Amino acid sequence: MVRLIKLTLLADLASCLVMFFSYLLINPKFAFLALFYSFGNILIPTFIAVLVFQLLRKKINLSNSFRTIALQTFILTVILFLGIFIWATIDVLLFGHLHREHWNITKEFNSEFKPWLPALFSLAFFIPLIDRRISRNDTKLEDKYNR
Repeated sequence: MVRLIKLTLLADLASCLVMFFSYLLINPKFAFLALFYSFGNILIPTFIAVLVFQLLRKKINLSNSFRTIALQTFILTVILFLGIFIWATIDVLLFGHLHREHWNITKEFNSEFKPWLPALFSLAFFIPLIDRRISRNDTKLEDKYNR
């Protein structure tokens, strides 16, 4: 459980930094707001992504670590993108009558969910890398204390 929490918080922090720098380039006035706002908004989706990754990690283990991480990143990107698109679709179906201008799923996605794509891609990229780093550190600690 500690590993899940550590991986979730580190991946969330890394994605928040990506959001900060992307907003620094797009709209510098809102960069610090994006840093703090994104941390809370993506914490639960990050935890869900980490849980999905734990299932992927057990199933996908190629001989080459680079290929393993690349495949895990690709599959996690597809799953997260489908999740955010399904979320936008549900949002339109449930709350579309409240906002007539967002009745179209594409408009809803572009206005509400597209700004979160840097966080999505960074989560899919950082979760396997951070997990690999945590695994290495855990192995080093086990070797150190088993001697």
